[in-house]
Amino acid sequence: ELVLNGTECIDTQQIHKFNKFEGRKDYYLIYITKSSIYFNSCGKEIYLKPFDAIVLPPNTPYMQNITGELNYLWVHFTGKSVEEILSQFGIKKFPFVNTASQNNHLQTRFQRLFDCFVKNDEFIERDLSASLEKLLIEFARAIKENDKPRVSLSKSISYINNYYNTQIKIPDLAKMDGLSMTQYN
Repeated sequence: ELVLNGTECIDTQQIHKFNKFEGRKDYYLIYITKSSIYFNSCGKEIYLKPFDAIVLPPNTPYMQNITGELNYLWVHFTGKSVEEILSQFGIKKFPFVNTASQNNHLQTRFQRLFDCFVKNDEFIERDLSASLEKLLIEFARAIKENDKPRVSLSKSISYINNYYNTQIKIPDLAKMDGLSMTQYN
């Protein structure tokens, strides 16, 4: 079971320095949505750009130095199965940077966590746990989507641009770019 300890959206244009030399007692997931940040931990400086995320394990010291506009989402969490879930979902921990595809569902999942906090009813713990797991699943999907090789359609697009006034067949276009008709459609 996962336990959510806190979550927030940071949208700042101010200078902001934050040092946590002893680290946190829980896991810390940081997901950059706009601009970029240099993040320091354990003597390593990591550059995070939009759609990058890091997961800091408990007791990992870190420093954040924000000097300009930045928007990021974060969540703190614990639980007996965190290591197993992160491994199963292919989400790597610091110092690895997880890069996700541009995915609006991630921001929706973060918003769902915020909404759960506001409700604060008798179902909150279960709701937060389930919502956090769904966030991690969505994040895992976005990472896998980003890792997929990009298909180039340059040959068929060039052909279409050059021969737009002739009869063009989809099987021929697919073959030009080394794809099946199903992949091409």
